[in-house]
Amino acid sequence: MVAAERGLVAVHAENGLATDYLEDKFRREGRSPVEAFTTMRPDLLEAEAVNRAMSLAQVMGCPLYVPHNSAAACLEPLRRARANGWRVYGETCPQYLTLTEETTARVGPLAKIGPPLRTPADNEALWAGLADGTLITVASDHAPKAKKVTDDFFDAAYGSPQIETMLTVMYHAGVNSGKISLPRLVQVMSETPARLFGLYPRKGTLAVGSDADLVIWDPTRTHTLTAATQHSGAGYTLYEGYAVTGAPVLTMQRGAVIVEDGRLVAQPGRAQFLPTDVSHLYL
Repeated sequence: MVAAERGLVAVHAENGLATDYLEDKFRREGRSPVEAFTTMRPDLLEAEAVNRAMSLAQVMGCPLYVPHNSAAACLEPLRRARANGWRVYGETCPQYLTLTEETTARVGPLAKIGPPLRTPADNEALWAGLADGTLITVASDHAPKAKKVTDDFFDAAYGSPQIETMLTVMYHAGVNSGKISLPRLVQVMSETPARLFGLYPRKGTLAVGSDADLVIWDPTRTHTLTAATQHSGAGYTLYEGYAVTGAPVLTMQRGAVIVEDGRLVAQPGRAQFLPTDVSHLYL
């Protein structure tokens, strides 16, 4: 049906049946929920789901977008699909590039996200995938759920606040460390998403006739990330105490200042619906 309407399918690539089985099993065994969390959502099941979604999309002649890849194991099927000319597009997120299962062990339910945080080796593989074009976009997977460290892990909601820290973390951990270039950062966070989802050139570029969405950036400012300076209702950040270099000074949306020196000055009601057209993916 999606292919018939020349649309794009986005698939959360995990295996729900296997995960449900493993969660029930670990609950019965009395396993530590933090330990069980990554074990019941292993990288092999994520890669299996990526491969399954790609195969079905190819059979149906439908482009596929695979969001929030968290594991090195996902990169091989994505590389194979791209090499074969399949219309498959991979995304990852800052949290999967910079945080690990140690974060989950430390803050418990605050880091309950799906897919889970994995290993330093997965971090490095995903950076390489961004650099070589296997992964073409970076998104936030922003889901600011109000949670506490003391919440029951199994019953806690999935999700974490990411949107306010996203660019800063990517600049500090990616550009400052030499893992990706500044032009590549702009490409994966702005230009490519706009092109892919049919929003370019209204979005994703600075040009006559485009929306004046821009960030003025200070590459030398050092600061420490903390929930105390953020505006999310979640009340926490997974990057609490994370020291960074590079900061947004001013953010504009359609030519109007919405954040200045960390102060949110936007007025409610500025949002606009953005109709998309992905028919170019069928050309």
